[in-house]
Amino acid sequence: MLTRLGVFLLLFSVFLVWLPAAGAESVFKEEWEKLAIETASEADNGNVIAMFKKGVALAMVGDFKEAAEWFDLVSEHPHRREEGEDYRQEIEKKLVEDPENHVFLGKKAFLHFTEKDYNEAMEILEKMEKQDPENIWLDNYRALILVEEEKYEEAREILYYSLEKNENRYTRAFMGYAYWQEGQYGKATTHFLRTGTLLFSINEFLP
Repeated sequence: MLTRLGVFLLLFSVFLVWLPAAGAESVFKEEWEKLAIETASEADNGNVIAMFKKGVALAMVGDFKEAAEWFDLVSEHPHRREEGEDYRQEIEKKLVEDPENHVFLGKKAFLHFTEKDYNEAMEILEKMEKQDPENIWLDNYRALILVEEEKYEEAREILYYSLEKNENRYTRAFMGYAYWQEGQYGKATTHFLRTGTLLFSINEFLP
């Protein structure tokens, strides 16, 4: 379960740590928060699967900073590969029994994402978006996949659609990232400045 998602989320935590929560919330927010609470003890004790679950739960409600920390711990865990494979099989079994389970779909999407299996991750996130259309994080992560695939225009289309749902600083930051990765630094800066992070130098944090 090696991940560069943790690095990305940590980057965004620098920009967004003082920002208010975005207005649109997931209809599954309580389930994600419950998962974060349920996994807390085992995650703190070093259980790599609990760490992964907690990272997913936090990422799905937009807690970038803490999610990044858990994903980084997962990437460094000595048993991540063998336990990760067993957990993948467990998720597949659960989804055979309950193919519409939103939380298990989210866990599977992040497993695919961390392994750079972007097509599978995108397919699942699109299904989740239909279940939870107001959740801007599903838009943001779909756009991130497209940025990773260098499909910048498609990424921005999703992000503009997300902003139509809810004008918010988080999606503006993702938009800036999409422009930055394409090398359109002027447009990127315009969006970053709309996140309220005028005190920070963008060049210090972006690749």
